[in-house]
Formats: sequence, structure tokens, C-alpha cells
Amino acid sequence: MVGSGPGLITGGTNLAFTSTGLVSIVASQDGNAFFDPAVNVTNTYDVLPSSQLGQVITNFIPTNGASFAQTNLVGLSAQASSLLPVSFVVGSGPGLITGGTNLAFTCTGLVSIVASQAGSEFYSAAPDVTNTFVVTGSSRPINDFDGDGRTDLAVYWPDGGNWYINYSGGGTYTQNWGWNEAVP
Repeated sequence: MVGSGPGLITGGTNLAFTSTGLVSIVASQDGNAFFDPAVNVTNTYDVLPSSQLGQVITNFIPTNGASFAQTNLVGLSAQASSLLPVSFVVGSGPGLITGGTNLAFTCTGLVSIVASQAGSEFYSAAPDVTNTFVVTGSSRPINDFDGDGRTDLAVYWPDGGNWYINYSGGGTYTQNWGWNEAVP
């Protein structure tokens, strides 16, 4: 494990450095029914700057060309080969990013999202990756008369030519339509 400093262990055995400075690595063994725990061993390394390594952005989700309803909230994710964090911005279109990774839409159209990683002392900036999504109209359910996203109960009573609507959020509405013999 990394005891201190700008180091990161991945896959249980791979050590990566996130910047320059002193990094202390601690090796430990907990013991078991047959052996006592081993004494921890700590090694400290002085990480010096060198030429920057390249990196790329992969696993950008959702994928390019995906389609969403205007009412969707979409989670964004991507991975840099350096394991440094990836950030997202709206490149164009009716998109809005909140919380760094939550994409919402303000209307229909095409939305382009740019994933980027600025680099560090050890890694140069990754080439930006842009994915474009199609935003369609609302996915509002059929018979959602009060706009709360849930279907409302509607009944036509032919004797009086009235529609009776029971809103899922509470309340009712009556609308006359046609005449006594009219059939919807």
C-alpha cells in the first residue's frame, strides 16, 4: 500500500506516480492460522520529473450516437490511460452538466460532450474525445394530463358527454366533449 506521497497502486501490484516527491510504499503480511503477522517493511522513493508520457481517453460512456429523451438525466464516465481524472464540458447543443458527470438536456437537438484530461508532471494532456448524442422529445407517458410523469385515469361518460380525469398527483378534472350520442 502507499503509505504517503504521490503514488497509486492498481491491480494490487502496479505502482504509478501522480507527481514528483517522496513516495513511501508499505509491504505487510497479516499472518494466518500458521504464521504470525510479518513486520511491515517501508521503502521510500524520491520521484523525479522526467519527460511526460502520453495518455488517451477510453471507455467514454454513453457512446457516440446514443439517443436520449429530453427528460433523461444521463451519467457520464470515461477513463484516462494514466488513471488521472477525466472532466466533461458541453461542446455544443442543449446540454447542461451538473455535479461534474450528470448531463441534462434543455431541449431537443444534438448535444456534443467533450471529455478531457489536462495531464500532470508525468503525463501530457490527452487528446480530447467528443461524443455527440441525439436528444428527442419528452418521454412523457400517455395520458399524463397533469405533467407529473405518471399516467392519470381518464374515463368518458357518454350520457353527459363528459371526460372525467383523476390526476395521479391528486385532484380531478371534468371536461365536456361532444354531445350525448358522441362516441370517442
